[in-house]
Amino acid sequence: MGLRDHFSYIKTTDLPEIRILNASICDFKYIKHSHDDYAIGITTKGYQSFFCDGSYYKVPKGGIMLFNPEEVHDGYSQYEDGYSYYMIYIPRSFFMNIVKEIFDEKIRDFSFQKTVVFDDLLRYKLTSLVTAVNNKENNSFLVNELFVAMVEALFDRNSHHSSKDIIPSKRDSLVIKATNLIDETIYEPLTLEEICSELNISKYHFIRIFKGQVGMTPYQYMLDIKMKLACEDLEYGEDILKVVDKYGFYDLSHFHKRFKKVFGVTPLEYQKYMI
Repeated sequence: MGLRDHFSYIKTTDLPEIRILNASICDFKYIKHSHDDYAIGITTKGYQSFFCDGSYYKVPKGGIMLFNPEEVHDGYSQYEDGYSYYMIYIPRSFFMNIVKEIFDEKIRDFSFQKTVVFDDLLRYKLTSLVTAVNNKENNSFLVNELFVAMVEALFDRNSHHSSKDIIPSKRDSLVIKATNLIDETIYEPLTLEEICSELNISKYHFIRIFKGQVGMTPYQYMLDIKMKLACEDLEYGEDILKVVDKYGFYDLSHFHKRFKKVFGVTPLEYQKYMI
């Protein structure tokens, strides 16, 4: 392995079943091998070259690689400056269970139809998941929601049915109960697992139907409620640090960034305008 080659693996307690590989490669060459997992990757620099299932691929920056379990492939760089990429590995049984939970259907098998694709939406969802796993500010709520969004995008690319076809448009009693629960416990550290235990529903299926009926994920809905309440507190002259602590934001910087994305100004600027 050359000195410039670098490999690192990440596991997260929020999704302990999956692994994420970050790699930068110049000299290293993968021999022919396969995985028991579904493997989803994105080239982030240069060109990644490989043979898979009798075909040759050269994947530039932004290209997405989709390997089914047991598909034999290799990997190498044809250029001296090498390439970088990350790869998400999802065990076959776990992936299939998640697909069944999310879509609440009896799906016997699933496979990627193409080895290399160029899809801006899917790339965004994959990148968002990896960023969230690496970002200490993000929590289990967000990581799980981004994982569901990625699986939905993969399902839509490789299924005859759209994931949107399997969601009722109006809020049903379960989603109404969930929004009420979030509203009533907005000052408490409520977890995704606690909500789903109360509703007796799989967390992956819950995330999907909640977003389909409310228009935002449970985590986004919770933050939206907190932002509205924080605004009211700021208008009444509440100390900003107390507001951060009251609504459980990670720190002042996290609150500052989120507030500005919603209102266009910082919390301090908003408070000056309102008082």
